[in-house]
Amino acid sequence: MLAAWQDRKLIELHFVQVAATLLSGAVIGCFSWVTRDKEHWLGPASWYCCLILSLFAILLSSTEAFIFNTIKSPAHSVPLRERMSMICEIQGTVQNLAPGGDREKGKLPVPRAERASIRWNMVFTWQAPTMLLAYSVIAFLMGITIYIATPLYTDDTSLGGKAAAIFYLVGLFIGGAVFVWCSFWAYRFVDLDGPRESPQLTR
Repeated sequence: MLAAWQDRKLIELHFVQVAATLLSGAVIGCFSWVTRDKEHWLGPASWYCCLILSLFAILLSSTEAFIFNTIKSPAHSVPLRERMSMICEIQGTVQNLAPGGDREKGKLPVPRAERASIRWNMVFTWQAPTMLLAYSVIAFLMGITIYIATPLYTDDTSLGGKAAAIFYLVGLFIGGAVFVWCSFWAYRFVDLDGPRESPQLTR
């Protein structure tokens, strides 16, 4: 299960690198659009925020991808206990029980079972690149929505005016609804941590 999690996390980090790079390029392109005089200040501020968050997502995902690639390298073998410490805090040690009455005579100490607890700071560490990407996407959508919807609260009639703004909002609602619906059902019947069995081929 740990190896499967590391493989999925590495794929996720590579996705974050590509997506954040494309997003930063998109927001840089938006800076060249025609400036609207009465646009709310949250519009450009959201784009600036999107740019900086996507850049940090690229840097952090690249760093963490290097760590996971190093761990997977055959030349750099990491013990299981150390790999588990990337996400868990392990306390206690397992000791073999002595047969018969040796334990009662005090020849061996009483064994303690290992107990693992989640390191929430490490959960945040490994999930931070995806979180930064998600926040940058939200900031980008906020900025472009404020930019296009400016005619709805001002007398600006450029770039299609209110008709273009309403059409954009309808498309945003449809796209967002489809995204939420498909995201729910895509994982509804999928167990990523379950045992992987090879399908039996029948002739």
